[in-house]
Amino acid sequence: FTIRRTVNYTDPIASKDELIFVCGSRWLVCNPLFSEHSATSDKHKYEKFWLPTTTSVATIYGPVMFSPCPLLIFKKLQPGETVENSTAIDGLILVGSGSLLSVDPDRLNIKKITLTGEPFKVLKRKAVIRRMFHNP
Repeated sequence: FTIRRTVNYTDPIASKDELIFVCGSRWLVCNPLFSEHSATSDKHKYEKFWLPTTTSVATIYGPVMFSPCPLLIFKKLQPGETVENSTAIDGLILVGSGSLLSVDPDRLNIKKITLTGEPFKVLKRKAVIRRMFHNP
């Protein structure tokens, strides 16, 4: 989905936060991954947060839909939680809108990580690193 934030909602929204997608008559409760929107590249950079000023792409697992499908994105409020500059209806607040970009199972969301480890054996052009994927 190609998505854009509403002006009224200013709180940060992280990737994998639970959101409610309303696509036509379907309500999908999902945890989307956000990535940058570029039409020229086949690899897209993963974003930790949905930035308020940019157009992003939300990736979810869901039923097959046909383009163009309009989209409304809601966030469920916790009991007793209030939001400034916005109104909540039945505990839901509108955080964004958009449309279906494509149904593409081959889309790559690339996330940069730093690998650490201990050098075990060092040769001229190669090295063996111990505990590279160890998570302490």
